[in-house]
Amino acid sequence: MNIKEIGSNFWMNVKHIETYSANMFGEFEKHMVGDVTYFSSGRGAIEALIKQYGVEGKKVLVPIYCCHTVFEPFIKAGCSVTYYQINKDLTVNIKDLFQKIQERVPQYILVMSYFGKDTLCDLKPFLEQFRKQGIKIIEDLTQSMFSDCKYKGADFYVGSFRKWGPITDGGYLIAKEKPCEKIAVTSNEKLIEAKKRALQKKYEYMELGIGDKEEFLQLQRQAENLVDNDNNIYAMSDTGRKMLSQWKIEEIKIQRRENYNQLLREMVPEMCVSPVLRELKDNEVPLYFMVYCEKERSVIQSYLAKRNIYAPVIWPLMERLKGMLSLDGKYIYSHILALPCDQRYTEKDMKRIIDVLQNFK
Repeated sequence: MNIKEIGSNFWMNVKHIETYSANMFGEFEKHMVGDVTYFSSGRGAIEALIKQYGVEGKKVLVPIYCCHTVFEPFIKAGCSVTYYQINKDLTVNIKDLFQKIQERVPQYILVMSYFGKDTLCDLKPFLEQFRKQGIKIIEDLTQSMFSDCKYKGADFYVGSFRKWGPITDGGYLIAKEKPCEKIAVTSNEKLIEAKKRALQKKYEYMELGIGDKEEFLQLQRQAENLVDNDNNIYAMSDTGRKMLSQWKIEEIKIQRRENYNQLLREMVPEMCVSPVLRELKDNEVPLYFMVYCEKERSVIQSYLAKRNIYAPVIWPLMERLKGMLSLDGKYIYSHILALPCDQRYTEKDMKRIIDVLQNFK
């Protein structure tokens, strides 16, 4: 029997998905503030924000540690993008941010809490001050979607669903000043069908022992290529809404917290990795269990993968950011690794991760 894999893409039996209700708004929107407009992706939500609210060509500050899909829409829209530094504990380097504000006089600042932790806690007292200076605040909630730590005064919120559970597509934009007009009316049906096939094939492989692993990996790559190579803004599909309606959010929150806390309790200083974010507060729901590798990261990642534990590097360092990084930024990008702790897994799975790490030589 194959050893159960931990990590990588979600799976789902989608054969009867079209019979489900698309009314996911009740439980999910408890976590939102204001009117929500749904898009196919988080990147699409950012592109809609830029287009709808006249951000093209403006000066924007973004964190230097983030996914390329966050800053690339601003660059594409002719914005002058400046990157502010992030500390090793993933809080904002406030001194650097103030300096960049003074030098660049931006119209927008994009902020985010990392991996479910309230890493903006030290910055929040200053954000209202920035708004009084005429700077609009965009908060990316992707990584803290189910944590009660968002900055209540932001002008815009954006986010993506796909890191949190099985779904074909889905992102959102919330604008406080006025609701976003319906600029995306069609969904990306090619993407939806590709994602459904990938979700189904992995479900059959993981749950029924049917099929070949390379088959669903290839389908997943094809779906990601469709996202990367299509610059249109799409609405979230009915299929994505129906999938989201099946998420049991309270159960997701509880299981992720239990898994995270178990890893935190059982991790010891002698291991090849150390926790990035040590304390999990009652209002925080983790995306991953983030660690810094004390030895060569690629060796540790390969060692885990050979034992069917897939720990992604979040995020790879983009070429344009090289030469801009502080010492902390260089350390983050070269040492960080994400251990899965999501709702698919139990105490037994977390114990397996710990055992494998303890046996690393």
